[in-house]
Amino acid sequence: MTGRRRAFTLVEVLVALGVFTVLGFGATAFLIMGLRTWRGAEARRDMAERAELVFAFLRADFECMYAAGDKAPGRAIFLSDEDAGGRQRLILTRTVPPPGADPRIAGAGLTVLARDVIDGAGDLASLRRGLLKPPGDLMCAAYVFIEDEKLYRSVVTPEKSYGEVAGDWPTHGAQLLAEGVMHLEFNFWSDRTTAWRSEAEGFGPSYFWDSTQGLAKEKAAAEEGRRRRIFTAAGSLQDAIDDDFPRLIETRIVLGTSAEAAYLAGNIEAGATAIAVENGESLPREEGEHFVKLGREWISYGRLRGDVLTGVVRGRRGTQAASHEAGTAVRTGTMFRMVARPPCGREAWREVAR
Repeated sequence: MTGRRRAFTLVEVLVALGVFTVLGFGATAFLIMGLRTWRGAEARRDMAERAELVFAFLRADFECMYAAGDKAPGRAIFLSDEDAGGRQRLILTRTVPPPGADPRIAGAGLTVLARDVIDGAGDLASLRRGLLKPPGDLMCAAYVFIEDEKLYRSVVTPEKSYGEVAGDWPTHGAQLLAEGVMHLEFNFWSDRTTAWRSEAEGFGPSYFWDSTQGLAKEKAAAEEGRRRRIFTAAGSLQDAIDDDFPRLIETRIVLGTSAEAAYLAGNIEAGATAIAVENGESLPREEGEHFVKLGREWISYGRLRGDVLTGVVRGRRGTQAASHEAGTAVRTGTMFRMVARPPCGREAWREVAR
């Protein structure tokens, strides 16, 4: 006699469905968490690659810096100030890289008719016509922001770099190095510097630098009272004997993250120090000094309590405090740092009487 086949009861079916549902939700949550981790790692790798590309160009330019102004009066400069938007920029004189590093240099000076200098404006047309002169043994490299958060590098011959009267920096034909550059900062180790960050005793680095001591003097008064200053002395653009160059150069670059930005929960005025945000999951919550960007203004805060930024300091990183409307993105970024030692640091202030 054959036995009866026993079927599942409704309770057993429901229990099984419940178990599989729990396991399914757990597996889905695990996959989502893994996907977020993978995306975060990919974003960090992308930012690290972009930062390293910028550092690679800067490192090469710093290592080839030229400072012997007494041999080429008025041609060797190292200048860092701010553009009209308050963004830092840098231009320096360096030796010419190998021909393969720039096709313009490799093909310049091949005819006796060559008369045009490398200035970023029509260089390729001059090169094709055989009219482009070689830059000689020196060239100038400039790092500028032509568009917001887009860092460019421009190469020109020294005589086209920067006139005695401050004017436009070389931007024609500039090469885009990196996008999403939320902040770029150069700090320079001077004769008074004792630490990269200002301390109770001693001095921090210089923010502006003018090796000629004749191009950027007008900026000195505006920086009076700040840790950042331009070293000035009784010199001029064409007087090479008083030229000075930093011993060390610190570069800080902040690149934007791909995480969804938080935003302001309400309007804030320039003096507000407690700022309510929404969607702030991507913002650091632990105690410390954290930086976020509102429009063009950088602020720092000490801690995120609930949905409120506390310990807020407005107008950081050389920006100005301003009013912002509700819904303004509260953006954060990742900072990368490099310290380079140029081969031509020169303490001219100890050699020339002030």
